[in-house]
Amino acid sequence: MNAKLINLIKAAGYEAREYTGRGDRNSCVASSVESATQFQADMTLAAAAGGDNMPTVKEVAKLFKVSRVDSLGKREIVYFPGIEWVEVEE
Repeated sequence: MNAKLINLIKAAGYEAREYTGRGDRNSCVASSVESATQFQADMTLAAAAGGDNMPTVKEVAKLFKVSRVDSLGKREIVYFPGIEWVEVEE
C-alpha cells in the first residue's frame, strides 16, 4: 500500500513526503496541504479515475479513517501512521 498511496498523492497533485507524527516511532507517508478537506476530496477523485498501481476508492476511504492531521501554522500535514515511508521511483 505504501507505493500505491504515494502514487495517488502525486496523481492528486500533491507532494508526498516522509513524516514522523507525534508519538510515532517510524516515519510514515504524509503530505503538507492547505486544506485537509480539499486533500481528501482530491485524493478520492484521483482514486476514482484509477490508474496503474493506485488504491481503489474503498481503500482510500479506509486510509482516511486512520489518517491524522497536524497544524503547521498556515498549512496542515495529513499523515498516515502505519503506512511506512518508502522511496518510489518516478
